[in-house]
Amino acid sequence: MSYYNGKLLYNVLSKGIQELQLSNTNITDLVIQKDLSGWPNITVHEDKIYQTSLGGFVKCYTTKGEMLWEFKSTAQTRGIAVDKSGNVYVALYERNYIALISPDGQSSRQLEINPYKNAWGVLFNSLTNSLIVACLNGTVLLYDILCND
Repeated sequence: MSYYNGKLLYNVLSKGIQELQLSNTNITDLVIQKDLSGWPNITVHEDKIYQTSLGGFVKCYTTKGEMLWEFKSTAQTRGIAVDKSGNVYVALYERNYIALISPDGQSSRQLEINPYKNAWGVLFNSLTNSLIVACLNGTVLLYDILCND
């Protein structure tokens, strides 16, 4: 679930992305995804929605629900975070990596987090430019990220 501009955005299995307007509790189907399954994650950065699911994808939408790009991975994608430059960080489950995807979704690289496996969640702290990685075994890792402003 993610907060954006007076709304909560969240995933619903076998439905897709829904938007809850907090002022009047109206619910809108923002993105219809009948095949959405297995531990989907969502975050919002500026005017974009980013989504992962066990199917090994990362999708980027406008806040109106229009798809901008899709990134596919052979690994199961879990947690997702975005830094202030728009770079996307995705936990790759059962791998020793975090995927780092460019803001336009056109390029990526892998950040090694050895010796730990099963990265599950990620959080980017824009005040400290740090990436927090939570692993399934209870390990929490902290990385300082060098950002070009």
